[in-house]
Amino acid sequence: PTVAGQTSRRPKRMKSDDVELLYSRRNVPAGPTTVRELFQWPATVLEQIATRPGCKDRMLRNMVNGVLNTTDYSGVDCPREICYQLGAAMQKIWNIHPSMRFLRSCDNGVIQQKVLTWISNELDGGKSCVFSELESVLDTATKEVLDAMEPTEAQRSSKDPDDREATIAAYQDMKAVLFQNRKRLFKSTAEAYCIQHQDCRCPLLPADFNDTTKLRLNWSGTTCVGWSAVGHQKGHADASERDHHVWTAQRVALAEEGKEDGFFQECTVRYPVEEHLANSLEDTHR
Repeated sequence: PTVAGQTSRRPKRMKSDDVELLYSRRNVPAGPTTVRELFQWPATVLEQIATRPGCKDRMLRNMVNGVLNTTDYSGVDCPREICYQLGAAMQKIWNIHPSMRFLRSCDNGVIQQKVLTWISNELDGGKSCVFSELESVLDTATKEVLDAMEPTEAQRSSKDPDDREATIAAYQDMKAVLFQNRKRLFKSTAEAYCIQHQDCRCPLLPADFNDTTKLRLNWSGTTCVGWSAVGHQKGHADASERDHHVWTAQRVALAEEGKEDGFFQECTVRYPVEEHLANSLEDTHR
């Protein structure tokens, strides 16, 4: 009912992303409901791991010699905090604390870069690298080829189905070029300008990644603009597809070279996992 002097308010309408998120989590255990439960999250994760047959043993077997990490679309490097919290919980509950080192981050945001260089200085003694963009390791000629393949601004902003199809085809062609040349473009020794170490070009992966006894991981929060319900929902026609294809081609190349064992990737629930990850990486990942 409407009270005098007030206007009625309609219930907040849920966005499609909200509905899909709720549906995707229908079988997921409830999260923390109190501050105490929130801070017990690392211990809760370890408890869940311990209850699954063989899971704890596999985890410790993989981590026993240490974990080497890189991050892309790094933001403020939240994976560091995840590993720190889990490491502290493992020490307290299991009396085990495997080494978990972060050796390179990458983000094109100016503020994020400042945070990442600060993290490198404060937590890594200035040793970990900070790259400015995913294409940093690409040679000039390859960047020029990709630039020439870019759809026009008119095509990207057009709502015409033919322009959309042309835009999607352009990004798919870029993907083909990157995947066909991945072994040359994304060798672990490929070098890029490093914001942290400004006097030199640094390799995509430090020499530490030659150590096959360690678990070597990449963490990425790929751009969600093209898929999120709050964005333009351009999907495969979004400009972020170019960077995404660089990232996936890099994952395949490093896996084939035997320098990366796996990755964690996070994005909106509308992100096409099957097409973008499962199909693209089916020959190197499982």
